[in-house]
Amino acid sequence: MPALHLVEARQPKAPPPPPERLRIAAWNLERCTRVEASAALLRRAGASVALLSEMDLGMARSGNRHTTRDLAEALGAGHAFGVEFVELGIGFGNELARVAGETNAGALHGNAVVSALPVRDPFVVPLDAGGAWFGLDWHHRRLGGRVAVGATVDLARGPVLMVSVHLENRSTPADRRAAMERLLAVLPPGMPAAVAGDLNTAGMPDPSAEPDLGWFERPDAREPLFGAMRDAGFDWLRPNAPEQTRRHVPDGRRAPWVQRIDWFFTRGLHASEPRTWAAVDGDGAPLSDHELITVDVA
Repeated sequence: MPALHLVEARQPKAPPPPPERLRIAAWNLERCTRVEASAALLRRAGASVALLSEMDLGMARSGNRHTTRDLAEALGAGHAFGVEFVELGIGFGNELARVAGETNAGALHGNAVVSALPVRDPFVVPLDAGGAWFGLDWHHRRLGGRVAVGATVDLARGPVLMVSVHLENRSTPADRRAAMERLLAVLPPGMPAAVAGDLNTAGMPDPSAEPDLGWFERPDAREPLFGAMRDAGFDWLRPNAPEQTRRHVPDGRRAPWVQRIDWFFTRGLHASEPRTWAAVDGDGAPLSDHELITVDVA
C-alpha cells in the first residue's frame, strides 16, 4: 500500500538561520484531537523541533483534520509526516460514541517531525513486520505497523538527524530492541542525531519506587534496546530526566502504569536541561495520555 511507504514534507514559510542550539520536544499526542491547545503548549515549552507520534490525518475522532499540518501551521513551522496505520474504523472505546455516524475522510495515523527549521531528506523506516493490529477482536482493524519518521535539520555546527519513533505497545523487550536495531541499520553511522518518542518501555518501574535510579542509569537488563542504542553511540542519561511520562485521562479508561516510556537519545550533541511538561491546557484539561518532554541540544 503506497501510503505506508511515503513521507509528506512541507517547509516552514520563514525559517530562522541555523541556530547554535535549539530545544527539541518529543510527544505522543494521542490523535492530536486539540490542535490549537497542543500548539500552545509546544510554544510555551519553547520547542523549535517536535518529534510527534499518534498524529491523525482525516480521522473522524480528531475532526477529520490533518493534525500534523495544522499543528505545524499554528506554530509557523514545516513538517515531515509518515503513516503507521490505515485505520479501518472510526475509533476505539469512548471515541465510538463521540463520533457515531461519522466517517473518516483520510483514515491515516502516523508520526511526524514538526520543525521551525527546514526539513531535508525526510524518510520513513518500518520498525516491525506489521499486521499486529489487523486481526484483533477488541479493536478496529488497522493496516500497517510501527514506523520511525525522520529528517535532517541544520544547526550552525552542521546537519543533525531528527527522528520520531513509536514502538509497538503489544511487544516484548526483545521485540523493542529489534525494532530499534532496524532503525539503527539505516541511520548514517556517527552522524549527530536526536532519536525520541514513545518507546513503550513496559519493563520500567514506577520511578518513585526505585529512588536509587538504577532503573534509569542501568536499564539494559529490563529493556535491552538501551544497550543497542549505547553501542551505536547514543546517550540517554543527559537528555532525559528520571521521571514518569504517563498521564491519566479521566475518560473512563483505566489509569496507566506509572512509568517512563517516552525517551530521548542523542549522539554527537551536547544535551542539557531535560524537562517533563504536564500535558494539559491552560485550564488544566489533559491534551494526551503522555506528558511532553524536552531537551536542549547544541
